[in-house]
Amino acid sequence: MSTIKKDVTVKVVKEKKAKEHVVKKNKTIHLNYYQLELDKIGDKEGDDKRISDAFKSPPDKFKNLVRVEDDGKISLYSKGLVVRNVNLIYGTLIHTQHKDLPFTYNADLQMSEELKIEEEAGLGTPTSFLFDPEVNIVMIESVKNGVGIGSFCDFFKLNFSLEALSHQIVINPAEYEKLDKFSTITKVHFKIARLRGASPFKKTPGSIKWLIDGADTTGANIMEMTIGVGRSTKLALVLSNTRSLINELLGNAGHDSKDVKMLTVTGNADGFSDEVDLIKQRVKSEISVELLRKNSLGAIDDRYNELYSAYVENKKSLHDAYKAKQKTE
Repeated sequence: MSTIKKDVTVKVVKEKKAKEHVVKKNKTIHLNYYQLELDKIGDKEGDDKRISDAFKSPPDKFKNLVRVEDDGKISLYSKGLVVRNVNLIYGTLIHTQHKDLPFTYNADLQMSEELKIEEEAGLGTPTSFLFDPEVNIVMIESVKNGVGIGSFCDFFKLNFSLEALSHQIVINPAEYEKLDKFSTITKVHFKIARLRGASPFKKTPGSIKWLIDGADTTGANIMEMTIGVGRSTKLALVLSNTRSLINELLGNAGHDSKDVKMLTVTGNADGFSDEVDLIKQRVKSEISVELLRKNSLGAIDDRYNELYSAYVENKKSLHDAYKAKQKTE
C-alpha cells in the first residue's frame, strides 16, 4: 500500500517539475527604419522642423484612417504618443480588420464555429514604433496584418495636416557617407517588382512612373534596368537628376522591399570608383518577444523598452550621419 502511494507521489512531482520547465516560445519581430520627409520642393530645413514639431505637439484627439481596400480602420492606441528616454516618442497604431474575418476551429474534433464579435468591432493588430524627432527617423515593427510605413505616413499626414508626408529607407551610415561623397555617378542598377496592381509608383508622378507605364504595355511585372555611361572615365550621369531618381526609388522601397528589389549605385569620390548597395545596406533591427496564445496591449510599456534597447544601438551613428544630411540638403 505504501509503495503505491510512493509511486503516485513521484509521478505527480515529475509532472509538476515538467510543467515548471516548459520552455517559453519566442517570436522575432523585425524593425525597419525610415526617415520621414515632406514630398515637395521647398525649404528642407523648415520642412524637417514641421515634421518634428508635429510629433512633439500632437492634437488632443486623433482621427481614424479608413483603408479603402478593406474598410479596415487604423487608429492610435489610447495612450497616444508617449515621450520618454530623452525626447524619443513612442506610439502604437492598431489596424482593425472588419471584413473577411476567420472562424474558430477545433482540429481534433473537426468542428468550426463562427467568431463571436460585435458588429462595430474587428480583429485588432498592433504595430508599435519609436520616432526620433532630432533626425525624423521612425523605427517601426514589421507585423503581419499590421500597419506598414505607407499607412503610417497616411495616418499622420491626416492628423498633422501635413500635405505630403513620405518616407525613405535609412541606409547604413557608413554606406550613406560613401554615396554622399560621390562627386560623379556613373551607373545606377535597379530592379522593380510588382509593376502592375498596387505598385506605389503608379500613384505619384516621376520618372519611374513613366518607365513603368511603358513596361505595362508589354504585360511585364518585373523591370530591371541599368543606367550608365559605359567604360568612359570622362563621362558621368547628370548628378542632380540621378540623385532625384535614386531618392524616388528609395522612397518607394516598402517595409519589406516588395517593390524595389535591387538598387546599386556606382560613382567616384576622390579619384576612386566605388559601389553602394542601398537595399542590402539598409539599417534593420529585431527584438524577441514571447509568443502568446492571446495577444493584448497590457504590456505595451515593456514593448517600448524593447524598442529603445534596439534603437539605442544605432542612435549615435544615425545622428552623426543624418543630422549632417539634413544640414546639407
